Parts: sequence; structure tokens; C-alpha cells
Amino acid sequence: MTYKYITTLFLVIVLSTPLLSEEVNKEYYLHSIVQQTIREDKQKALDLWIDFLYETNDTIRRSNWVASDIDKYEDDYCLFQNSYFQFDRVTQLSYFVPFILSIEKNNSDYTIRTMFMQKEVKLSDIGKDNQQITSIVKVKVVEENGRLYLKNVIDDEVKKWNKYSTKNINYIVNNDIAIDTAKCNEAQKFLDETSKIWEKPLTQSVDYYVSNSPESINRIVGFDFSFYGGFGNGMAGRNGRYLFVGNGDFTYYHELVHLVFNGAANRLLSEGIATYLGGTNEKTYAEVKSDFQKEHYPLDSAKITEISIYPGQRSYYVLGSIICELVVNEKGIAGIKSIWDTAGYDDFSNGLADYNTLRERTQQLLDIDETELYKRVNNILSQ
Repeated sequence: MTYKYITTLFLVIVLSTPLLSEEVNKEYYLHSIVQQTIREDKQKALDLWIDFLYETNDTIRRSNWVASDIDKYEDDYCLFQNSYFQFDRVTQLSYFVPFILSIEKNNSDYTIRTMFMQKEVKLSDIGKDNQQITSIVKVKVVEENGRLYLKNVIDDEVKKWNKYSTKNINYIVNNDIAIDTAKCNEAQKFLDETSKIWEKPLTQSVDYYVSNSPESINRIVGFDFSFYGGFGNGMAGRNGRYLFVGNGDFTYYHELVHLVFNGAANRLLSEGIATYLGGTNEKTYAEVKSDFQKEHYPLDSAKITEISIYPGQRSYYVLGSIICELVVNEKGIAGIKSIWDTAGYDDFSNGLADYNTLRERTQQLLDIDETELYKRVNNILSQ
């Protein structure tokens, strides 16, 4: 079987299905084994998945996802979607096309494994040049009330994980990790304190998934492999109801802050307040601010532009946290609340746009110009 699999690996078939309303061709590829074994039932499951990938209207996408996931995860109903599609989805799919590796049937359910890759794969002896495959994702197709829906794989992946609960936190823990109940209770205390700061009582429960590697966390949300788009050590749901941690940490303060201070559209503000109150990358705010000061002080427009090119990196988070510290120092948490509705941009390339909208709101709040803002931010860094 192994030799047969290797032999057929490069035998693929390219398919074009009917056009979207925007005249976008829904192009995808099948592995030879899938092409040889697909039947009508599997084809229907696959059609649902391909339509979802290329659909630009989220209301339509959502209508084809199982209701239980939507109820729990709301706007993050497809757990890997917002992480992977950080740019225009149709454009991204034109660069990294779907390659269907397998369609597995289990009773009436199907599991589809898809590799996103450049069409021209050229292997190199230089490892850093082998970046043509971005991700491999798994998604389920289930039947409910006589029709097919898409579903996350998370319930299957964690069904044998251990559990422990505090007042508001339901821990779901990889079996390879011993549950530290003292740390769990410490996290509950931090959550209570953070809720008091925000003056927002935490009335709902939070599902806190703990594993021992980012790869393990990525697997439960659907990433079998992720060079691009996967989660790092942690990610909190935008609705404040779930948290993924891939470093075995039962007290991931940065992500716990996100559970309370959730719903901000502006990425810099959201990550800034989480870093200000909870640190980041297993360091306290004081530690990351000190690192930032050594690398970037004094801040000016050119340096901020350079930092904002990569909004997923730590320096961008710390930039936001310094702005949050400035606002809290002068206006208290009420100041953060007053700018919480600052506009943001879903496109991951718009880190600078998020900065500029937050800068403008901060200047309006404090009644200062841009020069004075830099002066006050640099004063915080110099302390």
C-alpha cells in the first residue's frame, strides 16, 4: 500500500465547477486516490465544501454550517477560517488552490482533508525555499434533518481529553498533561479581577482547551499542518466563550484578558489591552515593554510604520499596549471604554491602518496632536 500511495501521489485531476455570481472559477484539484474512489455521496459532500471555500457572502457560508457550531463559536463558527483567510479569500485561493487529499466516510459523516498549495510545486534542497504548501485542513460534513452541513472536527479530536471546571472556566485538557487545579483556580481569580476592572461581570462559562504544543491546538481546530494561518501558543474567541492554549499554560493571562475585553474591531487596541493587563509570549507587560524600549526607543512615525507591517508580531502588540497605558494613565479604564469602538480592518495587511485609526481616536480623547502623542508615548518608554 505504501508504494502504491507514493506512485499515485503526483497523479492529479483539475476540475472546474460552475461559476460564482462574481464570475470566479471554483478551481480545485483531486488526489488520484480520491478521483478513483469518489462516488455520488462523497461528491455532494465535496461540492458543499468547495462552495463554502469560494463563497464571498458570509451569510451564505454560515447557512451551510451546522447550527451547534454557530451557537457556540458565533462569528468564528469555522474555527480555522478567520485565521487562514487573512486576505481576500478568492485572491488567496487563486494563489494557493485547494488540493483534496482524502474524503473519509464514517457512517453518514464525511471528513475532508484539503491541502492548500501553489499549482507549480518545485522542490528545493534549500529548505526555506519549500513554501509552496501553506496548510492542510480537515473539515467534517454531517447530515442533519435530511441535508448536509459542514462542521468543525474539534469534538472528535478532544472527546477523550480530561476535564476540570472552576466557577466560569471549563478546562478541556490533553491527556498528556496533568491538570494543575491550583493554577486553574488562580486563572479564575484573575478572570474575576479583570472583569471588575472592565466593570463587566462574567456570567457565562468559558471553554479553555489546554495542550502541549501549537501543533496539537492547530489539529483540534482543523489544521493538520499549518505553515500559514495557524494559531501560535494561544487564541481567544471573539465572543469570549472559548480559549485555545498550546503551551500547557492554565493561566494564559493575555488570552484570559481577551475573554473579558472582547469584541474590539481594532486589532491594535484589542492586542494592546491584552498585553497591557496580561503580558504576552509568557512575559509580563513590564518585561516586553523593556524589550521594546531597547529595540525601538525613541518611537517616531517611520518606526511605527515599520512595526505595523507585521501586525502579528510582539512589537505590534506592545505598541498597542503603550497606547493603552497612556490612555489609562490619563483617563482610566473609562478612557479605554470610550475608544473601544475604534474601527478596525479584517485584512491582515492593514496593521498601519489600525494604528492610524487608534492614534486618531487617542488624540481626540486626549485633545493632543500627533507630535504630542509621540512625546507622551516616548515618556512612558523612557521611565
